[in-house]
Amino acid sequence: MKKIIVALIMLISSTAFAQSETETKTLIGSGGLESWGFAVGTGLQAAQVYGENTFFLQFKAGVVLNEAWTFGALAGFSLNEIRPTTLSLTNQELDFHMYGAFVEYRIKPNSLLHIAFPLNLGVFETDIDDFDYAENANDWDDYNAEDYQFFVEPGVNLELNLHKYVRLYTGASYRIQTGSIYSRGVTPAAENQLLWNIGMKVGIFNFQ
Repeated sequence: MKKIIVALIMLISSTAFAQSETETKTLIGSGGLESWGFAVGTGLQAAQVYGENTFFLQFKAGVVLNEAWTFGALAGFSLNEIRPTTLSLTNQELDFHMYGAFVEYRIKPNSLLHIAFPLNLGVFETDIDDFDYAENANDWDDYNAEDYQFFVEPGVNLELNLHKYVRLYTGASYRIQTGSIYSRGVTPAAENQLLWNIGMKVGIFNFQ
């Protein structure tokens, strides 16, 4: 199922970018920069990580060009700590952080409903902690292990123009762990993740 969804995301994304390249001669359109703006957003992501339900809160901020392209930065973290039964970890829990950059392309952004193709990339951090707080009540930094991985996350969203300054979206993405940057202690092998996304953007999308 994951392979089918990933294949669909990549196919739709490549088709959209291919159409954009045939219809325009530059990144922001043959007419040059016609408008710009800015937007901030927050979103909730749900995934299965090491067999456990995991939820991520994500924040984004970026510059909008011609209403179709957005370039910016992102940060996020897991809302819940998981205790995977599939891993050989005893009395330990995992939590996650991420930070990086993103680019997003939208087709017909002035339509009430339209398609957006976000591409996130950056660093994904896994922390393994001792969750026996009674035993470690005075040791808030009892980190047993940590791991940092590069990640690339293509996706596709359905976006709704709720208001001139507010947009809602929902869709799916696939986070691919591409390589380790740094590891300390015994950390589980990196695991790619299929994510379901829902969120909101607020901003001024079109300064003439």
